[in-house]
Amino acid sequence: MFGIAKTFFKKEPDTHTPEQKELIAEYRTVIEKMHHARNAFQNVTEPKLIESCVHEMNALQAQYSFLLQKLKDENLTGDTL
Repeated sequence: MFGIAKTFFKKEPDTHTPEQKELIAEYRTVIEKMHHARNAFQNVTEPKLIESCVHEMNALQAQYSFLLQKLKDENLTGDTL
C-alpha cells in the first residue's frame, strides 16, 4: 500500500526557469496582499481608510491581471501555481 502512495504523491521535478519561479512567487505575493487588503477593508469604518483600501485593492487587482497574463503567456497555469 505504501508503495502506491509514494508513487501517487511523488513530487514532480521542478522544471521552471528562475524567471518563471520569480513570476510565480510574485503572483502568490499579490494574492496574499489582496487577501490582506480585503480583510482590512472589511474591518475599517473611517471613510478615508475605506477609500484607501479601495485604492489599494484596485492597484492589486491591476497587478494581479498583469501577472496572470504573463503566467498564461508562459503556459504556467493550474497546478504549477
